[in-house]
Amino acid sequence: MLVMLSTVFATASRAEVSMNTHGSITPEKFYSSIIVGMDNTVFATGTMAITQFSDGESKNFYLGGAFNHFESSATDKDNSKWFGGQGGVVSYYNGIWKSYTISTNSYISSIAVDRDNVKWFAAQYAGIFSFDGMEWRHFQAEDGFIDSAVYSCHIAVDRDNVKWFATDHGICSFDNKSWRIYKVPGANSFNQNHFESVAVDQNNVKWFGARGLVYSFDGKLWTRFAFPQSRNIELINDVRAITVDNKNTKWFGVTGFGIFGFNGSQWKMLTVSDGLPSDNIVSLATDLNNRKWVSMWGAGIAAFNDDNMPWSDISVGIMEYGEMTGVGSLAPESFHLLRNYPNPFNPSTTILFTLVKAGDVRLNVYNSAGQLIETLVNRNMSAGPHAIAWKPASGLASGAYLMRLKADRKVLSRRIMFAK
Repeated sequence: MLVMLSTVFATASRAEVSMNTHGSITPEKFYSSIIVGMDNTVFATGTMAITQFSDGESKNFYLGGAFNHFESSATDKDNSKWFGGQGGVVSYYNGIWKSYTISTNSYISSIAVDRDNVKWFAAQYAGIFSFDGMEWRHFQAEDGFIDSAVYSCHIAVDRDNVKWFATDHGICSFDNKSWRIYKVPGANSFNQNHFESVAVDQNNVKWFGARGLVYSFDGKLWTRFAFPQSRNIELINDVRAITVDNKNTKWFGVTGFGIFGFNGSQWKMLTVSDGLPSDNIVSLATDLNNRKWVSMWGAGIAAFNDDNMPWSDISVGIMEYGEMTGVGSLAPESFHLLRNYPNPFNPSTTILFTLVKAGDVRLNVYNSAGQLIETLVNRNMSAGPHAIAWKPASGLASGAYLMRLKADRKVLSRRIMFAK
């Protein structure tokens, strides 16, 4: 389905970027995605900024307007960086930022670049968008995509240029001509058919992260893998991230548990007892030196390198912000209720929001019938980013709930999922 640019995206515009003027700043704690550029520069997307790591130094970019929380990122074949989030899409190349605003105001949860340098974007509840540098296309259920009501979708491109989509409604693929929806053997329940990550290895095998399990597909055969210590990994533990390193070892980030490596015959495990700062794994990436980068919700960025080292001696180092100069303000330029993490969740989740100025704030959770379940915040709060943890009382039924934030005479809402 071809959609005219004017009806889907606004004309690309130069994005305003500011940097901190006060030197060293507090490290960002809430990162979502990590990408590695062709020059081995690493970018991590946070709730308030995009951080660049290069040659042992870091730089933080603060984008104005609605662009204050990014969930996804990718590097294209021209070494341009693409970032997606609540405000739409921005690109960065050679010091220049450009922004693209989706008219539906959908949240961009994943970005991938195919072998023709076409960019692919997953938009929550709005299907899939692609951009070849000239034209935008939009794919929904009527075009063959698995379901336009998909909330969580992650994209990978294989060696045949087939696009693979791991969603909370199942798995599908697109070969530029037709869509195909897959029935994964053994994935019969909602939990088992809920996929949170996808990657393609050096042998063109596709790997999919589900809840507590991993599936692989070689084009003919589906294989289901259980993790070591699987009796301790429940269906609520999402396989949130996958990266394939330079040795074709697959690394899986399991929320609430840690990181697992699989070389095709043996599993190895890295947890907080091995030095991992947190088990709230969000994203994994491998740089050109085979160094693995990890983003952890609420714990920042870590990296480890297992080359020529016993697995038990893997070291983990925290990467913090460096000193910066420039112009601009760190104060948020908009009022936003951001995506909670994890989502779906059990037993707890963290709700993020930013305030344009100090004032009275009320954060409530409602059920689908509009009944108040719990008031999480009802007090005066300062301007800036805030994180509120919510652990529902025992007895709360599984299903969709609505969090509603009221501040500065504005009301914002976002759906959250509680899964037992």
